[in-house]
Amino acid sequence: MKKILFIFIILLFNCHNAQNTGEMKIQQIPLEKQITYGISLSMRVPYELYINDIKADYDYVGANSGVDMNPYILKNGKYKVKLRIFPAFKAGEKLIEFDDIEKSNISFDSYIRNKETNEILNYNSIPLPIVAPKEDVPYFEQEWDVELTELPYELEGWSKGQDLRKWDKKENERIVYALDVTIPGRYEAYINDILVETNNEMSMHNTIININQAVLKSGTYQFRIKLFSSNEELRKGGIQPDTFQFLKVGLVKYQKIAVGEGAEEGTYQYLYSYPIPNLEKPVPYYEIKGKFTIDLPYELNGWSNGQDLRKWDKDKLKKKVIAYYKKLWEILNKGDVDQWQKLVKKSQEEIAFFNYSDKEYLNKYIKEEKEEIIKDKGMMAALEDYEMKIYADGRLVCLERSNHTKQVNGIDWDIKGESPLIQYGKEGGAATFPVKLYLPQGSDEFVIIRRY
Repeated sequence: MKKILFIFIILLFNCHNAQNTGEMKIQQIPLEKQITYGISLSMRVPYELYINDIKADYDYVGANSGVDMNPYILKNGKYKVKLRIFPAFKAGEKLIEFDDIEKSNISFDSYIRNKETNEILNYNSIPLPIVAPKEDVPYFEQEWDVELTELPYELEGWSKGQDLRKWDKKENERIVYALDVTIPGRYEAYINDILVETNNEMSMHNTIININQAVLKSGTYQFRIKLFSSNEELRKGGIQPDTFQFLKVGLVKYQKIAVGEGAEEGTYQYLYSYPIPNLEKPVPYYEIKGKFTIDLPYELNGWSNGQDLRKWDKDKLKKKVIAYYKKLWEILNKGDVDQWQKLVKKSQEEIAFFNYSDKEYLNKYIKEEKEEIIKDKGMMAALEDYEMKIYADGRLVCLERSNHTKQVNGIDWDIKGESPLIQYGKEGGAATFPVKLYLPQGSDEFVIIRRY
């Protein structure tokens, strides 16, 4: 519907202009001059193709592809064709085999298509020679100059546009960094000593762990992923060496779509693949660690001005945290959505910021959460079975469930590590309300700063 409406608006605009100028003129080009220039590729490895620095085609596995050049050119002349080739990172490869580069093919094509019969006329193809390296490499790039001489038109296009490189490019960026992982079995994932994800399912996990939630600004950070044995594995000595062949951890970056979840098409970049060891014998527990550097378009205060809670008396701190959770429990159980929203307002503001959410999207989320809390009012599970956890070098604190479970209110769910603030659904199931708290300098009142 959006596309149809957009086209309709354009037509109205053009008709309006025609009324003002007397007529709307469209240049009619004879069939014999309707030339299309293109690039054909046969690639066994991931690649990106650029035409005069415009990304025209890509595939992060490898593909046989053809792309028309006409959308990326304005007139006859010389143009740069650039091919970038990457390792098969989705398969865990860190190098490109020189044989794969050598067997890649790229050509500069031209043809005329009869749009009535779909017949291709005057097809011409010129191979663009690839100068392959003599050894495996982590990255490969090559450029060619091609000349277009038979275009029957000249367009204004972007020729009079501003040089946007001179702008502050971060202003309109929606950059998300994440760990792209394949993990066999139970795990916990940490960013700079902050638990960001836990999964107790003994299955194969292919998932994206977003980093933005746990960082406040550009810089270098650390990650840590803990892998745990199943009971069956423990009887055999722990995580088996052959299990590690499935373990993969990589750093990725992408532009988030303007509204909602997911990545904007064509922006997903695999930045780094972390090496996985070869184990010689089973281990009951394993950690994989690594560093990464990110460049974000924003900076948040978050918990940076928080007190170091490690300096508090542990019993006194725990008593204070439990009291705050009891307050939250009462608010949720009564269905007091206005008081709940007041307490989570700061966290929602920052979450909306690093998620690049607009006001409409945020309001929709708030409305839906209010409705769910009210619907299941009076259904909070007992506040029990928890332990206090301190994160972020003492700046964050929360309560987490201590023990494994098999079922929660009729559904299969292991809630170890989850928030003890659990609301049962009247028709089955449950929802948790995770919060991470910090204590601002000079204050005695906790603030909810994250909700995961």
